[in-house]
Amino acid sequence: MEPIALLIGLAVAAAACYANYKYLRGDGRDVVRLAEDEFRQILISEAPPAFCFDGRSAEIVVEAYDYQDKYQTRVVCVRRYARNACGEYFFFLSEGTGRPYFKHIEQVAAKAALGRRYVPPQSDS
Repeated sequence: MEPIALLIGLAVAAAACYANYKYLRGDGRDVVRLAEDEFRQILISEAPPAFCFDGRSAEIVVEAYDYQDKYQTRVVCVRRYARNACGEYFFFLSEGTGRPYFKHIEQVAAKAALGRRYVPPQSDS
């Protein structure tokens, strides 16, 4: 085999590997951006005040990402615990597909999941 052909073959293989890493796999920003949009669009106003939720003003208590591989180059899922103005907690899970999972969680479950970050709701008395 000619040395020049070997060098050209190695250069083409390296370029293909880099293109696969950089452009085809992405870096996960799309999932995070789409999940952020989904979260901010959540609006529950037809409920008792304690269970109402507005994604534009809710406080994000914890946010975590699940990655495609051990190198943490591509985010595949966004998980959030958020709190509304009344101190009630909600869980949000999205893969950026437009169909997020969103649910109110009980105070006991929030305390178990959040540990030190848990803040009990203020009593009105």
